[in-house]
Amino acid sequence: MGQWTALDHWSNGLMPQCSANKKSPGNPGLFSLLVTPGRPVICCTFEVVVRVVDGDTIQVCCVFGDRVKVRYIGVDTPETHHPMRGVEPYGMEAAEANRKLVDGKTVRLEFDVEQLDKYGRTLAYVYLEDGTFVNAWMVENGYAMVMTIPPNVRNQDVFLKLQREAREASHGLVGVRGRMNKHARGTHPPASR
Repeated sequence: MGQWTALDHWSNGLMPQCSANKKSPGNPGLFSLLVTPGRPVICCTFEVVVRVVDGDTIQVCCVFGDRVKVRYIGVDTPETHHPMRGVEPYGMEAAEANRKLVDGKTVRLEFDVEQLDKYGRTLAYVYLEDGTFVNAWMVENGYAMVMTIPPNVRNQDVFLKLQREAREASHGLVGVRGRMNKHARGTHPPASR
């Protein structure tokens, strides 16, 4: 893979209206373009997580002050707010793990080919300031399953490898899903993580 070049730009001193998104060492109020030869330009933004919706969706306060729902690309967690299915097994555990990981933190959003889903949510790969790849962390720790929707497939192989490893190690919901058939409907074995 080619060398990444980050091009950072300040927001010209125009600070957003959202109080969660003020310029600080942890939140510089900048955006980046990552450029590598022969690959599409990937726009990155640095945002503050103001709400965790569930295990694979967050709400961020953007540089321009808007609050935007962000759906993690390539992963899926059990539902916690579905109008027909309600709360699915392990949905609350996945949401809580996501909350502990990202709530109130500055995150970097990277986009793939399609940037919006059919519900109008922003689709992104999400990274913490320490470099933790949130989408991958959720799969690796068994809180999310791989869900690939073309054309956003850039990290599909990484996610599939992490899911296999989580299943083999019986981590989280991917470790117990294979064993759930052994249990009566409506009861759930404890998650191993």
